[in-house]
Amino acid sequence: AEQERTIALLAEKRQTVISHAVTKGLNPKAEMKESGVEWIGKMPQHWRVLPLKRVTASRCDGPLGSGLKSEHYTDSGVRVIRLQNIRHDGFDGDDEAFVDSDYYLQELGGHDVAGSDVLIAGLGDDRNTVGRACVAPKGIEPAMVKADCFRFRLDTKQALPEFVATELSAGSAADAGSMATGSTRSRIPLSVMSNRKLAIPSLSEQREIANFIQAEASKFDDLTAEAQRAINLLQERRSALISAAVTGKID
Repeated sequence: AEQERTIALLAEKRQTVISHAVTKGLNPKAEMKESGVEWIGKMPQHWRVLPLKRVTASRCDGPLGSGLKSEHYTDSGVRVIRLQNIRHDGFDGDDEAFVDSDYYLQELGGHDVAGSDVLIAGLGDDRNTVGRACVAPKGIEPAMVKADCFRFRLDTKQALPEFVATELSAGSAADAGSMATGSTRSRIPLSVMSNRKLAIPSLSEQREIANFIQAEASKFDDLTAEAQRAINLLQERRSALISAAVTGKID
């Protein structure tokens, strides 16, 4: 129970560190101003607040349900990015799905994904919040997004994909949650998602913050893995102790 509480606290602390970095920066002495965005609060004086669409070169969502059904899936071809691939802490590539390349070219053009695109979930629940985002890994092409998944290709002269995706995920519960509709599962259309507000520093500062977050996240991952190993060992020890007790092997 102590190790499970430790894992929960590490997850909470990790989120706090990330949220602070993407909204307040890394300089504790920076002069601050009100952002006008409730979940961001105060931000450094030199940062700008912009809607996501202002730092986007192009965007798209997935095809309508009739355009992509289960019978269209194949063992190889064009990678289909689904909601389960978009995580708060990065792209999850374990669950793979593909559609035939010829069918994609004939029927599903305009939903393409390339490496370094920002992927956003337009559907969510209590465990996986709507508006969470990640960056498409390099080399994923050819790929496309499914329904309720959005692809934003950023203007890289203004915004770094890693920074933007992290900030979108950090604000997904408070920011995107207030924009969502639906009682059991929250949904946001592409047009509304495009208007989510971002706190944007200079590109060099975005890169510095992204590198800091990557290093800190790695530390939290190591600590979490250590606590999980302890849980596994304790469970093994518990089972061995019970087995020894009920079979008369304890002196």
